[in-house]
Amino acid sequence: MKTKVQEETKPVCAIYQEEVSALRSDRDSGEMIREILTFYSCCASLYRARAKILPALPQTRNDIQRPDSYTKTTSGDDFLLHAAVDNRFLVFSTQGNLAKL
Repeated sequence: MKTKVQEETKPVCAIYQEEVSALRSDRDSGEMIREILTFYSCCASLYRARAKILPALPQTRNDIQRPDSYTKTTSGDDFLLHAAVDNRFLVFSTQGNLAKL
C-alpha cells in the first residue's frame, strides 16, 4: 500500500479503501482481512510515505520552487502562464483552456 501511496495522487484514504475492498472481494484472503489494520492505525505511516515524494512546504514566498513537473502539462505545454516576481500570485492554465474562455 505504501508503494501505491507514493505512485498515485489519489487521497491516501481512498487508496486504503480500494485495497481493503480488493481484499474483501478475494475469497482466499478472509484471514488476512481479520488481521488488517484500520485506516487510523496505519494512516501515519501512509502519510509519511507520501511525504517522502512531495516537496517540503516553503517557509516564505521566496522559497517557492517551480520545477517543470509543476509548470508543464504531461504533453509538455506550459501550465504556469505567469508568476509574479515576488510570488504573490501564480496563474495556472494552458493556452488551449484560455482560448475556450
